[in-house]
Amino acid sequence: MDDSGNVIVAWINETIYDNPVSLGYSNNPSNPGSWIKYSDPFGLGDFYSFDIAWIEGPEVDDYKGLFCVYLISDGYYNNSGYSSITDITNTSTWNFYTWSTELTQQTYASVSDGGSFDDIYYPDIRGPFNMFIYHYNYSGNIIPHCPVLYHTDIPGDDGGIFYFDAQSFEKTSPANDPDMITLEDRIHTAVQYTNATTGSHIVWKKIVPSIEPDYEYTPFQDTITEGENPAIAAYETEHVAIVYQDNGLIKCISSLDDGGNWTTSIISSGSFPDVYAIDEILYSSYIANGNLYLVTSIDGGLNWGSPIQINDVNGTVVAEENSVDIHDAGIVWTDNRNGNNDIFFSELPISNIITSVVQGWNIISIPFNQPIDKVLLSVEYNGNDYSWGDAVTNGFINNFVFGWDRNIQSYFFADTLESGDGYWIYAYQPCTLKRVT
Repeated sequence: MDDSGNVIVAWINETIYDNPVSLGYSNNPSNPGSWIKYSDPFGLGDFYSFDIAWIEGPEVDDYKGLFCVYLISDGYYNNSGYSSITDITNTSTWNFYTWSTELTQQTYASVSDGGSFDDIYYPDIRGPFNMFIYHYNYSGNIIPHCPVLYHTDIPGDDGGIFYFDAQSFEKTSPANDPDMITLEDRIHTAVQYTNATTGSHIVWKKIVPSIEPDYEYTPFQDTITEGENPAIAAYETEHVAIVYQDNGLIKCISSLDDGGNWTTSIISSGSFPDVYAIDEILYSSYIANGNLYLVTSIDGGLNWGSPIQINDVNGTVVAEENSVDIHDAGIVWTDNRNGNNDIFFSELPISNIITSVVQGWNIISIPFNQPIDKVLLSVEYNGNDYSWGDAVTNGFINNFVFGWDRNIQSYFFADTLESGDGYWIYAYQPCTLKRVT
């Protein structure tokens, strides 16, 4: 989504002769008639992979706009490339660039929303990072399906630099299905690495550009589990979650300490998961029996709520790699209800769950950016929702919420819960706290 509220979607068309990319945008995405679409806007024909992200900040004069990355092979080009689009509604702001290196066996392009970074090895380079996977020729030796991290100077004139993985540390080649998430000062990545003997594994690497921008040499990397089709999300500076499929199950491996330790949870049976963090809530999707389901976690991926079916016609969701994408603007998926593989959009059913509490004292924090008045809390008990007052009257929870004043080192009665602060609540019964919307 851009800074004007336009939701932007990219997809690759399936045609007889080639696979051109299309871009569409809408400021009222739930209305199918509001979408403005451009088919093959770059005139390049065959695309192997295409991904888009909104890049902005953190400095005022940093690039602000859409950043599209792609792999192409149309008989003339076998390259990677990118485009910068500062205004999706004005095609005169659309710029197309192709990296000069000729590629072979190019398979994946990946990028995520975020900002620009300096490069400690190349001071003239400042811009976003993205990933490609292709056969890399390293001094005459081919590294098959090698992850390559690109750092693009945009909108400057210094091109960019790339860091390939020569396999000195964690093995990533051959790699499949990369994903990444960009935070203010770091980038988390996940790829599927397939070993002919031991099977498929998920490799996590964290890039902190101010420490080490080289994908191969980052000190933060590990092969964390067996599995396929990883998708990654992160928030704040400690929380990282990767969802993946493993023998028919959708699992989540999560870290509450920025990759130091990992814990695995089972979400459901299914395939081709995705995950995205909004505030402090994780939203994960998966496909099962031709349907698209969404679940949420309010504790960093340790536990997950009940699934919500997103598609309103049963059995129409196409179960393919990267056929679903979650964003705070909504969720898109490939659907065949009309006899074709079409792109569908839905707004996210935003979670109002704050946390579950056990009988006795509980320390809680609200997983939203906005403060919440105590009277705007609701309590779910035995499947029924109660207002805060009714929950107190019925003896489910104590009326008093205790905060801590750091300045005078004393407890106080809190009527408003501030984002990021901790509070003590006493529950007489196990229940779930929600915000009223």
